[in-house]
Amino acid sequence: MQTNTTPTQPKKLLDQVRDKIRFKHYRLSTENTYLSWIKQFILYHGKRHPVDMGAAKKLRPLKMKLI
Repeated sequence: MQTNTTPTQPKKLLDQVRDKIRFKHYRLSTENTYLSWIKQFILYHGKRHPVDMGAAKKLRPLKMKLI
């Protein structure tokens, strides 16, 4: 018997957030709102993963662009 030893890919950020929100039993509308905010944040910062950004970038508010 041969087993599949290929490493599994880590989940994408939005999938991780979605799993956590569902684990906490938030409403679907809350999930959609949070995911929308996160997508806007990622697009605003050039599609960089928040883990790859420095602390200063993480704390720079998205609303500064909207003002």
